[in-house]
Amino acid sequence: MANSANTNTVPKLYRSVIEDVINDVRDIFLDDGVDEQVLMELKTIHRSKNKWKFHLKDGIMNLNGRDYIFSKAIGDAEW
Repeated sequence: MANSANTNTVPKLYRSVIEDVINDVRDIFLDDGVDEQVLMELKTIHRSKNKWKFHLKDGIMNLNGRDYIFSKAIGDAEW
């Protein structure tokens, strides 16, 4: 029983961590011209000091005034 209880809380914890990271990078992304919708499509984020890796799924990204449609995108960034 303890295992099934832990299994049910993992997605909530995982979602909470992703939402915290999104909230942390929201202003930086918006200042750099990355659309708010991109933040909603973040699936996974890994952070090590100032290096970030992120995976995006099914979205539209507006960079430098041009729209890019993608089904999957993987990126690295340093802040």
